[in-house]
Amino acid sequence: MDDRASQGGGTVTTWASVAAASCVAALLVAVCGASLGRWARGGPLADADESPDQRVHEGSLPRVGGLAVCLAFFACAGPAGGLAPAHIPALGALALGLHDDLRRTDARARLTMLLGLAVAAWALGARVETLVVPGMGEVALGLLGPGVTVLWIVGVVVAFDFLDGLDGLAGGVAAIAAAALVATAAVLDEPPRAAAAAVLLGALLGFLLHNRHPARIQLGDAGSNLVGFLVAVIALGGVKTGTGSHALVAAGLALGVPILDAATTVIRRLKSGALFTSERGHLHHRLLDRGHGHAGAVRTLWCASLVGAIAGLGTLGGGGALAGAMLLAVVAPLGLLWATRAP
Repeated sequence: MDDRASQGGGTVTTWASVAAASCVAALLVAVCGASLGRWARGGPLADADESPDQRVHEGSLPRVGGLAVCLAFFACAGPAGGLAPAHIPALGALALGLHDDLRRTDARARLTMLLGLAVAAWALGARVETLVVPGMGEVALGLLGPGVTVLWIVGVVVAFDFLDGLDGLAGGVAAIAAAALVATAAVLDEPPRAAAAAVLLGALLGFLLHNRHPARIQLGDAGSNLVGFLVAVIALGGVKTGTGSHALVAAGLALGVPILDAATTVIRRLKSGALFTSERGHLHHRLLDRGHGHAGAVRTLWCASLVGAIAGLGTLGGGGALAGAMLLAVVAPLGLLWATRAP
């Protein structure tokens, strides 16, 4: 996508407008995050009621980051030409997480509602119809498409909920994934998706100004739900036919850290017979237990996410780039699992 006008969602989208929208989103979150943080202190959204088995924060932090990111994304994505109908169910994910922040939601009921929201996103156009697997060519999913779409969206949302345990961790990993989606959309010439991903990236960078260690605000379940849902749906923005379906493979690698964490968590909980019970065994917990410290654990997982994003972008090419991407896709998860092994 170059700087000439490209039509997307009825709005002219250019690199200049995308960059401007991203900067405005960052500024909005920076300002709103500070204001919401002061407003929420001492209220129900600041109660330090998280289990130590899940989140490792210092003191009571307002769980308002998701509200600020939501405001910035929906205010800026539309004018930039990046807002799509399939993004709307993300508001339902935000509301579900907000209820969880305030009152706690039964895990089974929460999963059921997430499934419903994912089905709504599929009905509104976020769909996997074909998939280009590097080295294998294009595969038509047929009747499996709706199931793959719903599983992808719910899986990414749950993965970000698991990952949101350290200051700057979930927001940083999401920002790296959003940056990879901007680059992917640019390579595949998909201006609307580039705009949506860039606005989300700007909003996340604004949030990280308040969430770097020691954080002043956090995403909360509302924010992790919203960010996970938006990342998942934006990744599906061009997954239709041909080269566009490369994007899901690239996004999957860019989201390798939360996906790997979620997969190992589900396997571990299934083995213990307590799938819906919180416990201390996530990748960031393991890094802390190995003595990396808060900042060290976050940097390690950020670097792993960056490697995954580079591998994902490599799958869009051919020859040596594709071979290197596939090698990274195999070696990086193994390296991360080794780094987070029990001490």
